[in-house]
Amino acid sequence: MKHYKSYTAKKFKLPRRIIFFTVIAVLIFAAAVITGNILKRKVDNNDIDTAPVTEPVSDTLKQEGGDGEKSVDHDASLAQVNAAYLDLSSAKDAEGARQAVRKAYDDGYNAVLINVYGEDMMLKYASPAAQSASGITASDTLVPYTVLQEAVGAADSYGMKCVAAVNRDGKMLPEVSSELADAGFDEILVRGFEGLEALSADSVSEISKCISDVRKGSVSVGVSLSADIYLAAQNSPYIEKLYLRAEYLAIDMTDFGAEAAAETSAKLQGSFAAYMLRPVLDGSNAETASAVKAALSANGVNSAACISAPPVSDGGDGSDGGDGGDS
Repeated sequence: MKHYKSYTAKKFKLPRRIIFFTVIAVLIFAAAVITGNILKRKVDNNDIDTAPVTEPVSDTLKQEGGDGEKSVDHDASLAQVNAAYLDLSSAKDAEGARQAVRKAYDDGYNAVLINVYGEDMMLKYASPAAQSASGITASDTLVPYTVLQEAVGAADSYGMKCVAAVNRDGKMLPEVSSELADAGFDEILVRGFEGLEALSADSVSEISKCISDVRKGSVSVGVSLSADIYLAAQNSPYIEKLYLRAEYLAIDMTDFGAEAAAETSAKLQGSFAAYMLRPVLDGSNAETASAVKAALSANGVNSAACISAPPVSDGGDGSDGGDGGDS
């Protein structure tokens, strides 16, 4: 008699490992969907205009404003510029202005920069427009307008560019800009926007309006922004738009030492190449300014403009009104 083993069917069970990984996959998928929805809502609510810029940034572009359309020729404005700060406070007359420019020329600079506003946003020169508007004779402590004109003429005779630095909050900015254009300045550099922490549609509109206010005649216009603005990728669409409205862009490095200048210029090599950013330096310490320039040059950045200079010695003839030697 044969005996057969009884057989009891066992219930099929999924291995625990398969169950574990299935649960993990479901959770990851759910998290991805939730994150995607959140990002989509943020993009939908974001006011950044990411429309492509169709105009080639290196060519001559059309700029609306002023009396009509004006060519924005970046190539003509972005040649290497090494500007000395020109302090005319001790230039008593036209000869003093010429000597101050000659010193900058002898020191190897190809441009001079004159800061026309003080820290109080008041003019540092005797503006005929301001005198006409106020009916008050300018103070004797201000640089005479004729001395300013003589400095511009002297710079031109040496083949040097003459840059006027103005501030967005400066008194009578549109009228002063017209006066600077009449005096023969080649460029106007707009400062005062360095405090912006980020760019937006509103800030671009504000900066663009300021550019229109100061653009007079054949004067080229530049705008100075902080290094943080250029370092933040989300500002790129706005920077592109500003580059289409100004002849050049500048980067504020007035509080930089050599190490910070080297690090920033290395990180922004693409921006320096695309926009030919012009560093704005504090020249009040000649040694520091020289070290910053060397650090920038090591990374291929050879343009710069000093916005200040060491204190002028009391020579009485204005001959020390340059940028303080090698700064």
